[in-house]
Amino acid sequence: MFKQLQDQYPKLLLLVTSGIRSSEGALRCACIEACKLFIHCPEGYAWLLHNKQATSFITFALLDQSNYVVAEACQLFSTLLKVNAHSLLEAMDPSSLILSILHPDCDEKQIISALDFCWEIVNLHPVMQLLCSTNRIIRSRVLEIISILFAWDTDPLNSLDLKDTATASTIDLAYQKISFISNTMIAQALKMEDLMTGVSLLDTSLILLQRSSIQNQLPLNILFSLFDSCVSDKPNEEYKNIKRLLVTNRNKNNLMQAILKIMDKLISVYPKIITEDPRFVQVFDILDNSLFYSDGRVLKSCLTLLLTSLQHYEQPELLNKSIHSLINMLEQSDFKNLVIILESFDHLVGHDKIGTLLTEFSVCQTFVNELNNKLFDTEWNIRDVVINFVGNLFKEPYSKTRIKFGLNFDLPLQVFDRIQDTEPYVRASALQVLSSMIKHDEGWCYIQRHEQSKTLLKKLPSLLHDSEAFVRRAGLDTIICLAQYRLCQGINMEMGQSEDSLR
Repeated sequence: MFKQLQDQYPKLLLLVTSGIRSSEGALRCACIEACKLFIHCPEGYAWLLHNKQATSFITFALLDQSNYVVAEACQLFSTLLKVNAHSLLEAMDPSSLILSILHPDCDEKQIISALDFCWEIVNLHPVMQLLCSTNRIIRSRVLEIISILFAWDTDPLNSLDLKDTATASTIDLAYQKISFISNTMIAQALKMEDLMTGVSLLDTSLILLQRSSIQNQLPLNILFSLFDSCVSDKPNEEYKNIKRLLVTNRNKNNLMQAILKIMDKLISVYPKIITEDPRFVQVFDILDNSLFYSDGRVLKSCLTLLLTSLQHYEQPELLNKSIHSLINMLEQSDFKNLVIILESFDHLVGHDKIGTLLTEFSVCQTFVNELNNKLFDTEWNIRDVVINFVGNLFKEPYSKTRIKFGLNFDLPLQVFDRIQDTEPYVRASALQVLSSMIKHDEGWCYIQRHEQSKTLLKKLPSLLHDSEAFVRRAGLDTIICLAQYRLCQGINMEMGQSEDSLR
């Protein structure tokens, strides 16, 4: 196609070249985009390589006054790197211009575009100073870039121009250097965004920590100092400026969420922290602090950390204490927090050893009682999420501990009562739980043992007359399931016309 264009419409190619320097930004952008597409065919690549005018125009387009033109030019160079177009890269070499864009005083949109280009290059010398930018998107993009760099670069300090020429650079040294920078940013933070950027850089440094041979330089002290700053009123001399930044609950929760995420990563790599550092267990005290657990982000991060910890080390005392905390939360949780609590509890029950412990804990009866109370909540979505939790206990892939927990505490019986709920969504969800139990042998035996559920099976055909179509559909699916798996045992079919029959 390009060969045909070159032979039959050479003037059109001349217009593409001259259009890169047009006074119209849209035309400049379109011509650069056309050149980007030419790269993918041999003839177009050769044409662009020998077109010195076009290559020089494209290089200077990185400083174009129109941000979308800069963005298109950066994408062209990114494409060259992806396809390993070494000849064109040598001819155009945009590194000096990119370096001039990567400066805090430059246009923010141009910086973002240039950072997209930096994903594909190693020459990132000026990028660290952009962590001081006031633009949140720029800081976030820089952190993403260096996290990729930390994952594969054998000499990240050299790539970031942080290398001390007097010493040999290693991954261990890189971790120590980046950790020092993050600690300094945290200690000297004057604004909340500076503090969060320092904490995010500390999070990113864990990539280097995993690649290093250092085992005794985990960032636990600073993490627990930050944690204490959130939960305690006592001033910390080393981080006294942080207390001034944590004047609002939102700021405290933002920082707490970041701390919990970092701790979760650390536990995944170095689980011995759980038993070796006595401060660790105190983190879960926030499950008793409504300031923190009322924020769904903090609650989810804390429960994720709890799950990770218990999966590495079974700690009956911590598990028992956490269940008590969850019970207190259940009493006053809204819909969103209830979903988070029940998702986390489902993961705990699904773990072989933890699930077995939960089944044996007497405190879990109190937890189940609170769940049963939620089935009578005035909000239908609260009732529905509890029913879905019970249903998940009997869904594939089957878990012995989930099924044992559900049956031991008679959770299905309370759910079956909701088939007569006033809310159609709740009725349909309860029918789906019944279908799941019919499929499983233990679930079916449970149904057969209880007169309440056996009576329910007899009434299934009447559900085909429900006022809502999706409830009728759920009822039909349950009947089909009963026929497929249990040969319609226990069901009463109408032989004649009743007043509820479909006309």
